[in-house]
Amino acid sequence: NETIITEPYISIHYRNTDMKHDIRKFIKKIKRLSKYHKIKYLFLASDDYSAYDTIKKNIPHIEIIRKSHPPKDLKGDWSYEATDKNTQLYEFLRDIYFILKSNHFIPSNKSSVSKSIIKMIQNNNTIIPNFYPNIEIHNV
Repeated sequence: NETIITEPYISIHYRNTDMKHDIRKFIKKIKRLSKYHKIKYLFLASDDYSAYDTIKKNIPHIEIIRKSHPPKDLKGDWSYEATDKNTQLYEFLRDIYFILKSNHFIPSNKSSVSKSIIKMIQNNNTIIPNFYPNIEIHNV
């Protein structure tokens, strides 16, 4: 199911297995951004199995799109624990693609992946040829 998002959207990279972040801060930021910019779509990249349900419960009006579905019992870094490394890598790269195509990005401030995505955005040095993201970064 390769959904293409044609309207403005917010993306988040929410880490919460071995690297903990407070989802309430993300929810607060999503609510503010979606209201202020009249955005109704959120792209979720997360290793937290329950993040989708938690966000949906707290922001029922937002349409959440996610491509990667973490295992329910994931306790550590998904790239290390994945049983199918090829699929996990593909999903990881696809998540980065959708983040870079978003209009607003909310990173996990302790995550090296989020920090790398921020550098890609700031340096116009992305994994997508001939694409230069125009994203606002919103830290929680």
